[in-house]
Amino acid sequence: MEDKYRTFAYDYDEFGEINEYLGAEKVFFENLFSEFGIQNVLDCACGTGQHLYMLSEMGLDVAGSDYSEAMLEMAENNLAARGKELPLQQCDFRYLEKVYTEKFDAVVCLTTALPHLHSETDLITALKSMKARLSDKGMLI
Repeated sequence: MEDKYRTFAYDYDEFGEINEYLGAEKVFFENLFSEFGIQNVLDCACGTGQHLYMLSEMGLDVAGSDYSEAMLEMAENNLAARGKELPLQQCDFRYLEKVYTEKFDAVVCLTTALPHLHSETDLITALKSMKARLSDKGMLI
């Protein structure tokens, strides 16, 4: 599989520092996840790990996956630089069941991940895959 994000992955964090996610966005997720008792989260398009870091700083049990191996390399580096070692898997979010059998209280697919899909069929496949990884009262964001 060709990793079309290989070059882009190394420049991605130029769009915003990882610590920028510790402001209003963190407060939003803290309030939402606290209200619904969310304990474990899968970030199925984790990119360079910015949201993984934020979610782990909230005390949640987090896992991350991404289509791009290069993005996962950057995520691992970014997290390690901040003293975090989190489970990361290479996975296409249209087919999460190929890697994950467990269920999560929440699955997040943030920023611009979904627009990378090019057909309605791919979008529906991805959303069904994400939904299938949710616990009974889980939420998809």
